[in-house]
Amino acid sequence: IEYLRTVNSTVPNISNMTPSELCALDPVNVSIHFNKKWKAIFSKLIKNKENPLFGEVSDYFIRTEFQQRGSPHIHACFWLVNAPLIGKDSPEDVKRFIETHITCAKPDPNGSPTLSDLVNRFQTHKCNNYCIKTYKMNGKFFKKCRFGFPRPIRSELHLNDVVDCMAVAKNHQPRKRLYHLQRCDGEQRINDYNPALLLANQGNVDVQYCGTITSRLPYYITEYMSKRERSEQDEMWQDIFSSSKSLGTNAMSLLLKSLKNRQVGACEAASRLLGHKLYSMSRQIRFADLQPSNMAKRVLKTSTEIEKMLEIDPDSNDIFTPHWVLNV
Repeated sequence: IEYLRTVNSTVPNISNMTPSELCALDPVNVSIHFNKKWKAIFSKLIKNKENPLFGEVSDYFIRTEFQQRGSPHIHACFWLVNAPLIGKDSPEDVKRFIETHITCAKPDPNGSPTLSDLVNRFQTHKCNNYCIKTYKMNGKFFKKCRFGFPRPIRSELHLNDVVDCMAVAKNHQPRKRLYHLQRCDGEQRINDYNPALLLANQGNVDVQYCGTITSRLPYYITEYMSKRERSEQDEMWQDIFSSSKSLGTNAMSLLLKSLKNRQVGACEAASRLLGHKLYSMSRQIRFADLQPSNMAKRVLKTSTEIEKMLEIDPDSNDIFTPHWVLNV
């Protein structure tokens, strides 16, 4: 924040701007800082060769998202070598693994003042319209936080039944959590975190153990890979609507325009222009064009390569780079 104030010192009233206003003012530096910080956390902490934070990472999926088209944050899944699985390993091994890497404890402000300050500032959940949902039970409606806050006090870590956690209730109540951490009075609204990750990130973290092989994990990853971006539908409708046209014609115009437009925040625009990846994964995907050779899309060689080829053989028609399917 102080760096943003320094590099933008010529902006009027810069010293009185809030962190949100400063980030909106300079999205380029915010994007560069966020990208470098996450790369450092990922390479030096999570994927550390000697002492990785959660254990050896065999696979990963990472998605950068922008909160309400504003500040960036990370969603990530990590597959760990020899991590215990519910139903395969003993409950004691699963509990031991969770307790080693995840906590919801409020640190002693005297013994760990920095960590205590971060937990109070970033890990304490405050319910609002975003998380409060209305549910129906026994013919009555009630409101509840969809993230399960306040969470129950527990004297020790408790594992819930996997089937109950994965099932979707007919009354659309939120699913049960897979486990409940040991939690004392006063910690009911503390979100689960890893101390080292919180200290490195200097912002909110939400660490969860996914210890079951079910369809929920592929669904979660696919949802974030193909997550749609909200378009400015209302404004577009006002722009294209014409009372002289039929409803069908207006609807078709809105549809065509929606396909070409969506809302992009300043930070996302800066990240894209800077070439930052919005998602990455350990296993890369390559498209295989299996159409006939006369229909497959090919990439032309460079003009220099073609010129050299024609000098050697003027009748050559080998103008395409090797195709990884056709030239196998």
